[in-house]
Amino acid sequence: MLIEVAKTVPGINNIRPDGNFGGSEDISVLGKRVQAHGGKAAFFICGADRAAGHHQGSFDIDEGAFKQAFDMYVGMAKKLNG
Repeated sequence: MLIEVAKTVPGINNIRPDGNFGGSEDISVLGKRVQAHGGKAAFFICGADRAAGHHQGSFDIDEGAFKQAFDMYVGMAKKLNG
């Protein structure tokens, strides 16, 4: 579903369904717990230009990427709720 929704979001030009960005995310533990109890869980990363890597003093995210991330959430909510 994530890929299907991502294809409809303006500004998303590169979809990598199984990319490894070299970090770990707690969401994988939370998502498995939700799924174990019959719920649905999904995880995506919306890439953005940044001045430095995470957890560095000069880290500064490009807020313009938030629009695509928000549109992904809206698209998933619509898809799941009809």
